Amino acid sequence: MTDTRDENNLFDEDDGAIKEKNEADLKAVNKIETIYLELKYLDYYDILNVSRNASADEIKRSYYKMAREFHPDRYLHLNSDSLKEKLNVIFSYINEAYRGLTSSSHAPQAEIKPGFERDEDQKRKIAGQKFEEGKRYFDKHYFEQALTFLGQAVYLDGSRPDYHYYYGLSLSHNQKIREAEASLRKAVQLDPYNSDYITELGYIYLHLDFKIRAGNTFKKALKYNPLNQRASEGLKNCLP
Repeated sequence: MTDTRDENNLFDEDDGAIKEKNEADLKAVNKIETIYLELKYLDYYDILNVSRNASADEIKRSYYKMAREFHPDRYLHLNSDSLKEKLNVIFSYINEAYRGLTSSSHAPQAEIKPGFERDEDQKRKIAGQKFEEGKRYFDKHYFEQALTFLGQAVYLDGSRPDYHYYYGLSLSHNQKIREAEASLRKAVQLDPYNSDYITELGYIYLHLDFKIRAGNTFKKALKYNPLNQRASEGLKNCLP
């Protein structure tokens, strides 16, 4: 009799390796997108991730590390013109920062990058644009793409409950259940009487097989909106 256990394990490992690679790519894309948005707020020290009193050797080491991480050729396999363009901008700024910080007169000039200013209104505006873009992907059921943009919206402006709500839903659709729970809890914290937000948190608990907690959450959602059909259906699934 043939023992298929080892073959199944090999398949699981291969599948796990592919999943790990995809997750690594998604994490890298999120980081690239976020840094690209933050360029408006980063000076030379910030982009190279060094302190104001960093030595020349520290600046050099950090520069090589950042240049390797954000070199456009490293991400050619993702086949994205938009990502390539953003990487080119980031990579160019990394090189500009290195030249600026290693020049003999960099000290008085490096604190402020011309044209780059810290503007919270602008930051919220960019967050809104990313949210709308992520929401369009979400509505088309492109949940992986939605996750990238909605994650950026939350990062740039964590004060909006709807950002956390849709980010949580996208996380759930991408099977990131624990992260989805945290995001939906944040949405409910910011808008504690929103029956829809509470309902989706209930479904997360149901997915985790926390039926008592899910039932109480659905009851809370129905308290604020007795006509919430989705909460009613969820509550039925909690019955023994």
